[in-house]
Amino acid sequence: MRTIDIGDDGFNMISFVNGGVQNLTATNSLKRNLLKMKDRYSGSAHFGFALSEIDNERIIVDAVIVTKEKGILAIKFASGDEESDLDQLDKIYILLKNILVKNQGLRFRRELAITIQSVIYSIDDTQQMDDIISERDFIEYYEKLESFDERYFAPLNEALDKIVSAKPRKLRSNVQKEDSYGAKIRNIERQIANMDWWQKTAAYEIPDRPQRIRGFIGSGKTVVLALKAAYLHFMDPNEEIAVTFYSRSLYEQYKKLINEFYMQYSGGIQADFEKIHLLHSWGTKYEPGLYSEVAARVNQPIYTYNEAAMKYGRDNSFAGVCRELLFIMDSKSIDNIKMYDYILIDEAQDLPPDFFRIAIRLFKDPGKRRLVYAYDELQTLNQSTMPSLRDMFGVDANGNDLVVIGNENEGEPKTDILLPICYRNTKWALGVALALGFGIYRDSTKQPLVQFFEDLKVWEQIGYKVAEGQLEYGSFVRLVRKNSPRYFEELLTPEEAVQVHEPFENKDEEYTWIAKQIKKNIEEDELEPDDILVIFPNAYEAKKHYKQFSCILDMIGINSIMPGVNIDRDTFSKTGSITCTHIYRAKGNEKPMVYLADAEYGCLQSEIVQARNILFTAITRSRAWIRISGVGSGMAAIMREIQVCRDKNYALEINIPPEEEIKELNLLNRGNQKNSENLKSVERAAEDLIKLLKNSGLETTDIPQLNDLMNLIGKKE
Repeated sequence: MRTIDIGDDGFNMISFVNGGVQNLTATNSLKRNLLKMKDRYSGSAHFGFALSEIDNERIIVDAVIVTKEKGILAIKFASGDEESDLDQLDKIYILLKNILVKNQGLRFRRELAITIQSVIYSIDDTQQMDDIISERDFIEYYEKLESFDERYFAPLNEALDKIVSAKPRKLRSNVQKEDSYGAKIRNIERQIANMDWWQKTAAYEIPDRPQRIRGFIGSGKTVVLALKAAYLHFMDPNEEIAVTFYSRSLYEQYKKLINEFYMQYSGGIQADFEKIHLLHSWGTKYEPGLYSEVAARVNQPIYTYNEAAMKYGRDNSFAGVCRELLFIMDSKSIDNIKMYDYILIDEAQDLPPDFFRIAIRLFKDPGKRRLVYAYDELQTLNQSTMPSLRDMFGVDANGNDLVVIGNENEGEPKTDILLPICYRNTKWALGVALALGFGIYRDSTKQPLVQFFEDLKVWEQIGYKVAEGQLEYGSFVRLVRKNSPRYFEELLTPEEAVQVHEPFENKDEEYTWIAKQIKKNIEEDELEPDDILVIFPNAYEAKKHYKQFSCILDMIGINSIMPGVNIDRDTFSKTGSITCTHIYRAKGNEKPMVYLADAEYGCLQSEIVQARNILFTAITRSRAWIRISGVGSGMAAIMREIQVCRDKNYALEINIPPEEEIKELNLLNRGNQKNSENLKSVERAAEDLIKLLKNSGLETTDIPQLNDLMNLIGKKE
């Protein structure tokens, strides 16, 4: 397992990972035995452990037990056909040996340094063979196994995790220098490729009722769902699996990840995307989405975004069409449409409650509503919580919640899983992102904060701890990052991880600097072009800014793409090209090197909450390095905030307002429509005036009205 600073690695007793079950009676029998002795051993028991294919046969081990005290034990449940069971046990041994011997830490010269124990487990006490252990004798059998050399425990888990790496990584054959950015990201990717305990549990636990996967940004939710889809597909290739998401740019990422994961199981055979249905949450008349597929099934017209926006408004467009579709289904008494065996939902925080009420009705077996939804505890700063389960899924005929999360018995698949570690972002980038997002160090004579959590417990849920003060309303608190992978501090420094350039005079200067830095990243730092992402925070200006920027890139020989402009909107990466995008296409994606251009956008007062959320989201797209730039006094203000955060060693020092003030603050800064429109008008007029003055060549003394403007500004101040 990966070594990280988390305190508890999940191995202080025998912990269960409840994958696919093929023999429920035998599984429960073995679990009962393990529960009797779980406190005497440290390790894990993985049920439904998918290995690979051999002789055109899928090999799935009923249980693999790995402990520090006894090493590895592979268990095949007795089927009644002893010859077949022994043949299966031989294949399990061969595949496991081939996997383990590839790990340098498990070899002694040419041979495997550890013993692979394997046995057939029978609930029939009358079966008597050397390779068959009865339910009654199992505990005694296990305790008599030879002792295991604990130094092999970590590489053993690492080797087993790599049966399917948590993140397929690049070869990076261009890397020549040991200390280059390319070498560092190769090292980081190598360590990220091993699953941690929570990711493994989330990927393989398969309950027959809805499952919730929560985590902070960068904790691996998308990778976990892709691995879960590949695992389920390998377990039964005939089952229908829907994978749906809010950001269109995730389509390419999911297809690539699922296929790579599945091929690691299948020995190179590609996944069948006629059975794994990759669906945007909305879809169109011509491109499948979960909403559009259901609407077609019930013979309802499929709304386009523009049609929905005209009817329900831009902010409520998807919620409106889902509400309408659900109303139609209710009016036609459509409680179930037999479409899928599993539904995996990513970016659940961006989807309206009625979307889930529709999804819960789409299972082939209504008694097995195997719906998995994953969401960020903190995707946008002003949306830190999900709706209640009652709001999301509704109630039954008796008024009871239709979906209940938790309350499973010990040893059963978990329905509520928290991923506590952020593997994508350095703690320094996270500190800057949160400081800017909340306005913690904003220079304001009134209230620096632009928004804040109304539920203070969220800070602990996203991995922060109190270093000083109290996490209470009306109190001062100093918060520091609690859980952070060691490899960031071993490979990077704060100075290289987060860099901010002083304000530029104009966009040509800023974009020229970014282009030259990218050229250096590729030619000297040994990053590949598709390691690099440039984000333009203003979605409405992004295409215009990209046109200006791409001209500079072309002049110095750097290829680039912008999804939806010079490449299809579902493609986010292209080999040999950097990616440029606005924030809504970047959401859900990541790159080792991120350039946040036009950062002065964060000081746009008319949309201050949205602007700060965008800065937060942009910075947290970086897997290792973030570069922030902009123009004018707005960028100077952003730079000051970042410098204060640096001076405080990236801790967050906050004077928490009283609870009622936080609620008022959140409402106030989201603003009423009239005030927001007035601010927008003034901001646009000020920008136009500045441009005119810069380009006119006139002396400001020639325009007496400017004196009136200065006097007015003085009075306002």
